[in-house]
Amino acid sequence: MPSSTLTGEVWARLGRVNLRDIAPGGKSQALQLQARILGIFLQQQRQAHGATLEGCAAYLHLSPATVLAWEQGQSAPSLLQVLQLARLYSGEASTAAPGSEWYRLQTRILGATLRRERVAQALGLADLSASCGLTEELLQRYELGESSIALHHLVALAQALGWDAQGLFAPSVAANIVPDTKSGLDETPERNTAIMRLTQAFYAMQLEDLQNIAGALDCIIQQRRSAAGTG
Repeated sequence: MPSSTLTGEVWARLGRVNLRDIAPGGKSQALQLQARILGIFLQQQRQAHGATLEGCAAYLHLSPATVLAWEQGQSAPSLLQVLQLARLYSGEASTAAPGSEWYRLQTRILGATLRRERVAQALGLADLSASCGLTEELLQRYELGESSIALHHLVALAQALGWDAQGLFAPSVAANIVPDTKSGLDETPERNTAIMRLTQAFYAMQLEDLQNIAGALDCIIQQRRSAAGTG
């Protein structure tokens, strides 16, 4: 199964519940249900592809307990981690997933994009919190890139901000900067050094500068997609 198909199925399942249509008192339970739905699906996919908890954890540089917690709905992976699992199951990756610096860069850019979209819609943290059911404190950590955004939370945020599911992949613009694992990170040390320097530079930037860069990169990606006829 291609990775795009697997991730598309994830979005289809989580998108069945729209947090905006649920009363404030029920949003927390709905989010827990979303985590459980995601966990069951991840377990089914892992077993269907003959993968072990230990193998998936090693690929993602995590502990088996973390992956087990995802499958039990006790916590949830980020979009980036699900994308990496999808690549693993589809055979599109031949080595271990990128390390922590890659995730830090992606998380920070996605957080900056989230804040830019919220501000563009003239929404305060309290407004977004009321719509998606996440606390203001957690939203702030997400926007600052201090915490990776759990996938079911990202779906709730997308619904609150009016993003379509496929459009959620566009904010993750750093995927177009950092080479994938199949390109052989260990075989190009000079390139790796440049990537790490870029990661450190992004991570140290002020939020406003990072938002501007995220917006510019998003425009470039959209232009390339339009030129390629992939819209």
